[in-house]
Order: sequence, then C-alpha cells, then structure tokens
Amino acid sequence: MIFSKLDRMIYSATSLTRTSLFNFYCRNISECEVIKTWASGLDDVAQTRMGLIREYILVSEWLDEEIQRLTPPKG
Repeated sequence: MIFSKLDRMIYSATSLTRTSLFNFYCRNISECEVIKTWASGLDDVAQTRMGLIREYILVSEWLDEEIQRLTPPKG
C-alpha cells in the first residue's frame, strides 16, 4: 500500500519490531504533508514522522578513508 503512493521511492526497510522506514523525494513540501497525512490514516499505523533534507552531499573519499582507518588489518 505504501509503495502505491510513493512512486519516487529511494529506499525502504522494515524491522522485526514492525517499524518501517521509507526514503522518497517529493516535488514540494505540500506533497510531503499530503503523504504524511495519508500514511497516518492507514490501518495499523501508530505514528508517522517526516524529516526534510535540503541538500545532500556525498563525501565518498572521506568516507572511504574512515572505513580504511577503522578496519583492523587482516592477518
């Protein structure tokens, strides 16, 4: 049911505790509010929260260095 509304889905996951996380993008803030209101009214939905990411910058070189630094040497 969630997937039918979120046609611009990026990521989703559901844990064993019946908590679901959906990452998707909207054209504007009002579209997000409509989706949140809709999801809040679904059967078995106890709580909804929504966050806003205004800018996303991936710093992969730094991340690669941190992973390498924190990974114990083999052997």
